[in-house]
Amino acid sequence: ERIGDLECTIEAVEYNPAIYDPTITHVPFVSRSELPDPRKLPDNVSEVLLMERTQLRRDGTVNIAIEVAWPAASGADKYEIWFREYGRAAWIYAGETSSLHFTINDRITEGSTYTSTDPFVEGNKYEVAVVSVSSFGAKRRPDNSPRQIITIKGRESAPSNVDSSSINI
Repeated sequence: ERIGDLECTIEAVEYNPAIYDPTITHVPFVSRSELPDPRKLPDNVSEVLLMERTQLRRDGTVNIAIEVAWPAASGADKYEIWFREYGRAAWIYAGETSSLHFTINDRITEGSTYTSTDPFVEGNKYEVAVVSVSSFGAKRRPDNSPRQIITIKGRESAPSNVDSSSINI
């Protein structure tokens, strides 16, 4: 019953023993929201595929790159690529992508933590991890994500010697 502009009277039963059960010790959490849980981690990718390749720079020199590919993971909006020299503790952030492949090379990606002009050394082993990231930014650490190891071979055959060259115009 409304008494005034901002006042009203409410009549209610304070306690009804038929409604309350004193033996209940745990009240279950019931989510009535249809919204996605922003804390939910996306699934991991099922595998990481690595392939070494050489890239020709504009100045004519050659550097080593690692091609990384993986299948899509459920709940992932994008993927972060991390690498480290095998046996080291610290991971190096190579970059992120929303596609299912990435090339780790001497191109500095925004936010990358490596600055070497040629990050890979022939004969060394490197570990590469692919981290699934949800649209809310939920993700695992690289140590808890799928990863693969690659040994850098470099050029496996030397170029043939050029004794002479000529140009006909």
